[in-house]
Amino acid sequence: MKLIIFSLLLFAYVNSGAQVITFNRMYPDTVPSMINIVVSDTGYVILGAGGSSPWYILTAFIDTNGNLIYRKKITKSNVHVYPGMGNTLMKTGSNYLLAGSLSGQTNNNRSVYLLKFDYKFDTLWSKTYNFDTLFISGQACWQDLDGNIYITGQKGMNGTLSNGLLLKTDSSGTLIWYKTFGGSGIDYGSKIVPTYDGNLLIGGYTTSYFQTDGNWLLMKTDTAGTQLWLNPYLGNNDYDDGWVRSLINTSDSCYIATGNFAVENWDLRVSLVKLDKNLNVIYSKLYLNNSAYTSANSILELNNKNYLVTGIEILSGVTILGFLMELTPNGDIIWKRNFNATENVNSRSRAYAVAPTPDNGFAFTGHVYDTQITPAQQMWLVKTDSLGCDGVHSCDDTTMFVTSLNLPDSVCFGDSVHLTFGFGGRSAPYTLHSTTGFTEDSIYYFDSGNDTITRVISFLPQQANTTFSFIVTVTDPWGATKTGLYSMFVKNCSTSVAMQNSDLLAFQVYPNPVKDKIHISSTAQTEATVLLLNMQGSVVGETSLINQTATLNTQSLASGVYTV
Repeated sequence: MKLIIFSLLLFAYVNSGAQVITFNRMYPDTVPSMINIVVSDTGYVILGAGGSSPWYILTAFIDTNGNLIYRKKITKSNVHVYPGMGNTLMKTGSNYLLAGSLSGQTNNNRSVYLLKFDYKFDTLWSKTYNFDTLFISGQACWQDLDGNIYITGQKGMNGTLSNGLLLKTDSSGTLIWYKTFGGSGIDYGSKIVPTYDGNLLIGGYTTSYFQTDGNWLLMKTDTAGTQLWLNPYLGNNDYDDGWVRSLINTSDSCYIATGNFAVENWDLRVSLVKLDKNLNVIYSKLYLNNSAYTSANSILELNNKNYLVTGIEILSGVTILGFLMELTPNGDIIWKRNFNATENVNSRSRAYAVAPTPDNGFAFTGHVYDTQITPAQQMWLVKTDSLGCDGVHSCDDTTMFVTSLNLPDSVCFGDSVHLTFGFGGRSAPYTLHSTTGFTEDSIYYFDSGNDTITRVISFLPQQANTTFSFIVTVTDPWGATKTGLYSMFVKNCSTSVAMQNSDLLAFQVYPNPVKDKIHISSTAQTEATVLLLNMQGSVVGETSLINQTATLNTQSLASGVYTV
């Protein structure tokens, strides 16, 4: 039996609400990189670093239309002032806490830095801890219901090795204790969240459990800093996966960690791991095509229980693109959008932090580097609608259409026909339906994040020497559809089963495709045994014609192509 494959491509459209403000804007400063975002009814606050001689903490205030209102800088004379990791600005009541670091510009004096801001991002107080001449940093903080503040970071042990750092302060920032954790390599904490049993979960990085390559670190401690659980093995043990870039609690009492997975050295994919409250892995998924820069930098849970991820990837060449991606609670891709701040080929557009907006859209921040703009590195803020459309180019390729890639003029009677459909659009889940009998709903994008989803539809034309026509329809979640009509001529072929056995023309087999039962009928009075064969030629079903009809039960069979 011949195998005939057809391919069709279907894409969908986008229709952003006219009242939703969208923009894709850049703002100059001295080598800025914005890694935290706060959204209010009046606009956006983005916070990160700038300067370099020395570095300072930079806060920019932007109105709802994307206009820069003013900036604030936290500086110290002859001292580098660094914020911690991205997405570590913690809201506490109407105020905010930020962990960071201080480093002497002309000496090796270093310390952990903790700041408390009011709602205007004026500094209420700041504290320094653990003065060190090797290396020390604060990367993330969390405050419990009693007001105690926990800070995680890194403390250098010699010129190349370090331990993770955990500090506890009271609500005024007075140090209660500090502890270190790790082994004989490089260890540090990058994220900290509460556990559901009143303890702490730290995400970070470690090389202490492998000869050379690093991996994600997840460690549970009690509120006294005593280690209760450790998992340094989430990732590829043969290559360096980097650190835990985002760690959140979810509404179903679980945790999600995101970052990189190294397929090979500097060949990365997005990694997302969901764990239950007992820290057992529920699922571990890899997303997007691998590149030297592919990474998930931030994840948050939406009101509808879906997840929104932001990060960076390279689709082709050297252009680094920011992305937004919405996932179901099971980790299926609903949609993904890419963003280029300048639209130049050599642009490096990095997205670091994302937040929902009051109009059901999203805003994310980061920075762009492009030698064709002045200054070459600038702050970056993008506002989208609920489908990730920025009003510029992120939703250019979402017009729904249907096209056939290689539909033949004719096929041979007796040959199974296998059609491959590709489809996509503004958002999953989709339903794909064909008048050949195929229907599948709840279809999501592949984990590669490509714009085209594919499905194979198989059927057997029921008549020879005639034109066979069929309709294919794709439907999006809002009921929008696009329909295509396709035709082919079904002919008798000298090498076909129909010519080798003319009796075959007297038999009909239906439906195709089949779910539970195959029905066989004959136009002539005849005795016949009906065999069902798999693709290896093995008999997987057998029955006899009775009164010119027969039925084969297929409920126990795996999906695939079979021959009657």
